[in-house]
Amino acid sequence: MEIEDRYGDLQEIYYKAENGDVIIDSNKRAGFIYKDSHRIFVEENECMKDLNNWVGVNNDQVKLKVYRPEYLETFTENITSEKLINFIESQKIDPIITN
Repeated sequence: MEIEDRYGDLQEIYYKAENGDVIIDSNKRAGFIYKDSHRIFVEENECMKDLNNWVGVNNDQVKLKVYRPEYLETFTENITSEKLINFIESQKIDPIITN
């Protein structure tokens, strides 16, 4: 019940996403997902935030997609949301979760 209480409409992401999955919102922000036994985090621009904090207070207005690339390119510099989105689009990957 803790996960349902903490994440509400976002709980599907908690249950289906895996470490290293890529999350992209409708505002063109992107990051990597990291999970532990009770929480899920998004790392964006070297900043780690709880999923609820990353989505923000208007989570009903933000659409989310989660992707599971088979491999990730090695980036030699800090990865930006734009580079991550371009990588996902170039791979033509279907989302595993659309929220």
